[in-house]
Order: sequence, then C-alpha cells, then structure tokens
Amino acid sequence: MVNGYFNQTVKTAEAEWYDRSLNRFIRTGDLGRFDADGFLTLMYRKEDAAVVGVPSRAWGETLVASAVLRPGAAVSG
Repeated sequence: MVNGYFNQTVKTAEAEWYDRSLNRFIRTGDLGRFDADGFLTLMYRKEDAAVVGVPSRAWGETLVASAVLRPGAAVSG
C-alpha cells in the first residue's frame, strides 16, 4: 500500500477516503470483483495504467509497467 503520491499533496488528498471509524484508505484505481468463494479478481485499472512486481532471479522482484494509450497517442523514448 502506498502512502500517497510523491510530492503531490493535493492529488493524495483527492485519493484519500476515511470510513466511519476514521480508518484511512487510498483509492488506487484498481477495479475487480469478488467471486462466490470471496476471492477478489482484479480486472483492470480505472486509469489504464498499472505497475506490478514480478519474480526476478537477480533482484528477487522487479517492476513491470503496462499502459493503454488514448486514441491518437504515441509513445516516444
């Protein structure tokens, strides 16, 4: 779980949500569903981008990013 957006307090505040017991949550944009057995399956990202950890022999775990571009958008490097 992240604490918020790095050096972006306004954006962090927009993502925060508190329940009735004042427990703090961050809306991550992950969307999913629970099956009949109570297991959560993540289906997609609301913002069309995701970064996940995958096993790595060299590092133990490494990050892989995925993004869906808007129509007409391009990636440059």
